[in-house]
Amino acid sequence: NGRKCVNPCDSCGSDPNSTGECLGATSLTEYTCGCNSGYLWTDSQCRPGVRLSFENGGDDTSSGAVSVDNSAQYHWERMTDLGAKTGSYAMCSDNHNVGSSTAEMTVTVNMPADDALSFYIKGRGENSATSDFDTFKLYVDGSETLTSKGKNYDSSSGTTGWSDWTLQSIALTAGTHTLSFQYKKDFRDNQGDDRFCIDDLMISY
Repeated sequence: NGRKCVNPCDSCGSDPNSTGECLGATSLTEYTCGCNSGYLWTDSQCRPGVRLSFENGGDDTSSGAVSVDNSAQYHWERMTDLGAKTGSYAMCSDNHNVGSSTAEMTVTVNMPADDALSFYIKGRGENSATSDFDTFKLYVDGSETLTSKGKNYDSSSGTTGWSDWTLQSIALTAGTHTLSFQYKKDFRDNQGDDRFCIDDLMISY
């Protein structure tokens, strides 16, 4: 009928900071292009940024924009068997089945400008519809910014399970910020998978 078929991936080659590779498209407006080193696909373009995929043990921080401190008694472990958002590894809390404990990972980010930090999270804690017994929390510069209890444990059927990978994004001002990723457990009922995982921590600026 004289209509022209348009491939949204064609625009990948027009971005000067793109590799030209199309990593996936679901519509004319929802597609992802590969970006050169030091760039992330954000707002339909390759923008300067860094990504921690944890494929290198959390040490993929050569840009200096991100540093990771995982020295707490109960920290976050690089795991493969629980799945990852991309690649093979995600960082997961390691206080599984340890009552009255907190697994903590501290990430320091240096933001050259006001912009967003984002990451994917999934997990499952022992909770009910009205109470949060085992909970993921994110603190930014000492202030609680995000709380999630993930997918509940059904004590009657023994059902466990994971919530889907969910993208979270927080706004950060220019400068240095300290992020504390924590999985806090109460004193009893250590059931099921009992973990939270994060992957693909991204900073664009």
